[in-house]
Amino acid sequence: MGEKVRISDIAERAGVSIATVSRVLNEPERVRAATRDDVYSAMRALRYVPPTVHRDPDTLSHIIGVFAPNLFLDSLTELVRAVEAELTETSFDILLVNMRGNRDFAQFIQTNPHLLKKIDAAIVFSADISASAVDYMKSADIPVVLLQSRSQLVRSVSNNNFLGGQDAATHLLDCGYRRIAFVGWEPWDDHVADRLAGFRSTLTRSGITLDDDHIAYGALSAEGGYEATARLLKKMEPDAIFYGCDMMAVGGLKQFREMGVAVPDEIGIMGFDDLSIAGAIGLTTMRQFFSNKAQMIVEYLIGRLSGEIRTDQPEELQISPGLVVRNTTRPVDNQKPLPPRAAEKR
Repeated sequence: MGEKVRISDIAERAGVSIATVSRVLNEPERVRAATRDDVYSAMRALRYVPPTVHRDPDTLSHIIGVFAPNLFLDSLTELVRAVEAELTETSFDILLVNMRGNRDFAQFIQTNPHLLKKIDAAIVFSADISASAVDYMKSADIPVVLLQSRSQLVRSVSNNNFLGGQDAATHLLDCGYRRIAFVGWEPWDDHVADRLAGFRSTLTRSGITLDDDHIAYGALSAEGGYEATARLLKKMEPDAIFYGCDMMAVGGLKQFREMGVAVPDEIGIMGFDDLSIAGAIGLTTMRQFFSNKAQMIVEYLIGRLSGEIRTDQPEELQISPGLVVRNTTRPVDNQKPLPPRAAEKR
């Protein structure tokens, strides 16, 4: 093993005083952002790791912070509910923090350092975590899990959205649908982009083209799904639509109910998430396994805080969504022939 890195080593490399390094480690809010970044860069270069998290129970706040850019997402509600259920038998509670649209966790937490005094651990939902964010949280001895986004810097738990999109397309094809469309929200969002990419790849292999007239976007809500469906129907007459999330599918179902279109015979509807409402309305969807994610997250964070897990484990975990067949798609038709181009490839 190499020599232990001292604070004086960090100070020399960063070009600051030992007192400044100490303040960055203990009271980062008192140090200018640029100086903090210099210290964090020096810590990374020297591979400095702050002391292992293993706190005296008397010093714990027993609060796990959940940080999210948007508190109004239905998937966040489901995940928070699942995390709360996992915490029922523990002494920990949740503090929900609104990042107000900011997806840069480093920037948010460095401008709101007072929040770190309230929590023992952090769950960051659907945001971006940089190396400086990781160093900042290590300096505060606060373990972090990233949820619904990917990272190799911290423990992260996310969906394999591409595979979920592929499996959604396979199901609709197996049901005999052929004029298939897609409805999602902001196309720049990695989650919806990956679901669409997987969906399109399976359709393409089956000889079905998903061009611009077969895709519509709207707000990430039931109303957004309703309006996007109306725009889509002006461009084509689909016999099935895959919605990038369940709430948008709810809006689509409302649109077709008002039009008097029979689901699933005239139009197949499929969502993604398996929110509580999906089961209530009989929506075929791709399940995200919220409870499994919550269990993995809570076990890891409490393990870190108790000292059972003695060092950070920056491991990327992806969960493949599972198909849940309900009443909004037709029964699988194994006798339905594939389009000619797909059949010729056999």
